Amino acid sequence: MAKAKAASSASGRVSDAGSGMRYTILDNPPWWEAIVLGFQQYLTMLGSTVLIPFICVPAMGGSPQDLANVICTIFFVSGIITLLQTTIGDRLPIIQGGSFAYISPIVAIAGQIKATQTFANDHECFLVTMREVQGGIIGSGLIVMLIGLTGIIRPVLRAISPITVAANIGVLVSGGFTLELSRCT
Repeated sequence: MAKAKAASSASGRVSDAGSGMRYTILDNPPWWEAIVLGFQQYLTMLGSTVLIPFICVPAMGGSPQDLANVICTIFFVSGIITLLQTTIGDRLPIIQGGSFAYISPIVAIAGQIKATQTFANDHECFLVTMREVQGGIIGSGLIVMLIGLTGIIRPVLRAISPITVAANIGVLVSGGFTLELSRCT
């Protein structure tokens, strides 16, 4: 205990020698390792950032050009959000990207629009669906922001357990399996 306090007073922070972590949030790896770790993070984000449009855009009636535009937009917005988050936000060294939680609602909205409206071509269907999805995402973002600003989330988090989170993930995954299995048959 005395060694930890000595390390704390000498460096200005508590030593994490017993945590088993190679680097903590305040440590800087060597430049060559930072490049390797950055490339690893890029490969991780590339898969999820590209996979979301590959699932959603065809369901919305989009063309390959629309798919390319959506992928470019996601990369651009992810970069801006990451810069904002690392400079004026939490300052955590993570990349902000798309969320798989929106896939099921997007596919449901696309299916509802295709079933209830007729369009001259697939591109027009894609544009209408994209407008509806964007409005839904903006609306849900405003609700989340309101919940965060008012502090209502604190009592809600007391009620959320890992079992609740696991059930929600299960529902999202089962919706994805149903969608993909229907394409295979």
